Amino acid sequence: MIKNIVSKSWWLGICLALPLSVQATLIDFDALPDGNYATVGDTNFSLVGDGIAGDPIKLSAFGGGYLFNSSQPFLFPTNSILRVDFNGLVDNLMFDFNGFGPEANLMTWRIFDENLAELATGNDLTASLASFDLSAFSGISRIEFFNGGGGVNRFFGLQQISFDSQVASVPLPHTIWLLVSGLLSCALVRKYRSQI
Repeated sequence: MIKNIVSKSWWLGICLALPLSVQATLIDFDALPDGNYATVGDTNFSLVGDGIAGDPIKLSAFGGGYLFNSSQPFLFPTNSILRVDFNGLVDNLMFDFNGFGPEANLMTWRIFDENLAELATGNDLTASLASFDLSAFSGISRIEFFNGGGGVNRFFGLQQISFDSQVASVPLPHTIWLLVSGLLSCALVRKYRSQI
């Protein structure tokens, strides 16, 4: 019985020693200065499809600040895919997106899991600014926005993106106490058994 209690308290201490907490992140391009962005915080942005290379550009144009699928200040030529890579797996993904034109219905988004297997695809992007809620999906490592095959002539903009990520928090004093007491209990039981 003592062995059972000791092993349970030890494992409980281990489990509680490094609790995870949820960190909510909002990247609002409307609030950032104009320029090229490869990284914001722990989130990476890249142009990976056909067309112009370089870091995606943020411009205050068309009534707001957007991260575009181009690296050029005049937006042309564009790149067919804007990729967003997260540092770890995220949940509660939401974004505001603008397709800027009648061909926006050809544009798609795709989300991927940690093995880069496709979780879902959507083609409900609009010609004007709209919000999209992908909180039904979890464990997302990447999202890609595709311009629908418009080559280098079709641009779109990401205004903001938000998500929750799991981060390890600093152990609290009571969790450290549980861990130490579990280890001491284990050592005392071993010492007691060796004397018998």
